[in-house]
Amino acid sequence: MMWTIKFSPEADIDISKLDRSLVLQVLAEIKKVRSNPLPHPNGYGKPLGNKAGNNLTGFFKIKYRG
Repeated sequence: MMWTIKFSPEADIDISKLDRSLVLQVLAEIKKVRSNPLPHPNGYGKPLGNKAGNNLTGFFKIKYRG
């Protein structure tokens, strides 16, 4: 099962500011996470949950290091 990826308007702006080679790397990692975003040990994502009045249950955080 592939998950749907949606970018916020802010994320679109941030991505547009990146160098093309870095954009390709980030999108490749997002594609990898899309295949299995569930939490470690089986996946790559970290559940966000409900924090500071923002209900992000069902969404996952990913970090790019590089």
